Amino acid sequence: MRLLILAKDAPAAESLRQHLYSAAEGWQVEIAADVAQVSALLAECRWDGLVTIGAAGAEGIARLEKSPPLCPPRVLAVLGEDDPKPRLADCAVFTGVDGERLAGLCGHMMQKTLPKLAALHEERVAGAAEAFLDELGMDHRWKGRAYLHWCLCRGVPSTCWEDVPMKQLYARCAAAFSTTPAAVERCIRVAVENVFTMGNIRGIEKFFGSSIDPERGKPTNRAFLLHSIRKLRSLLDGGAFREKQ
Repeated sequence: MRLLILAKDAPAAESLRQHLYSAAEGWQVEIAADVAQVSALLAECRWDGLVTIGAAGAEGIARLEKSPPLCPPRVLAVLGEDDPKPRLADCAVFTGVDGERLAGLCGHMMQKTLPKLAALHEERVAGAAEAFLDELGMDHRWKGRAYLHWCLCRGVPSTCWEDVPMKQLYARCAAAFSTTPAAVERCIRVAVENVFTMGNIRGIEKFFGSSIDPERGKPTNRAFLLHSIRKLRSLLDGGAFREKQ
């Protein structure tokens, strides 16, 4: 998990980093002393989380709200006693929390599949997902299309979704549509198979290239979703995909 810490208080930031390393393997932690450095790091690559400590936090979160990356980090704000909780922070605590407790909160925050900042791209991603499925020739009458659109809207702004087991994904989607996980899995399977037998060949070649050969079978539900999520991210990040208005 990749975590950025924005803090002018170097000892506090270093203490948090050491507690994270002690709590679990797999953390990659970078400390930034100012908002400009955080902005540069967020522009270079994707980060799973951002912890803001002290006065620089409010400015950093405000800048993120004005121009959030397509895959924004989850945000934990460590606030002063008189500081208001940022509207789009996923978690907020007051100063005085020790490093061990803060590391635990970071781990808990990472369990959120969709950062609050993702709401700022909600309409844009939804429109792009609709246009993407249209170009593939996926019929609006297929239930699987609605389920796939739901999954794309959550998968594009959150890299965490790539690691969610399909059983969990089906269960979450089923809860959103008041149906069963088995029905979600079946309908998505039907939609994927139908696209690669009777969909728009130009759209399929555009987004999937020549790697899909109907004679060799269709992609699995997971393979289709992962490829679609990554393709949409790439196109939206580069401004090469025109969303439906």
